Amino acid sequence: MSTLRWPAFALALALLTPPMIGGAVAAPLAASERDARPPAGAATPDDATVAADARQYAAREAASPAAADYRGGASVVLISGGTVTVVLLIVLLIVLL
Repeated sequence: MSTLRWPAFALALALLTPPMIGGAVAAPLAASERDARPPAGAATPDDATVAADARQYAAREAASPAAADYRGGASVVLISGGTVTVVLLIVLLIVLL
């Protein structure tokens, strides 16, 4: 059992040590990333397009009045990787100690 303490300590140290983002240097953009940007003089939607979109959304909303009574109701529990790491670390410490 004592042979597992050092790997557990190393794993805990690796997971709890903050990353060294401050020392990172940004890499130059690849050609595909540079080309993916819109050109500087790209067209923006004019007032007529925005008004047409607003009328279209208003028509959709008027077509389904039940949508105004929507309450949501479902609750979502988000378990991220950090939460899983902390839970697994606690379980590992309980098992080893």
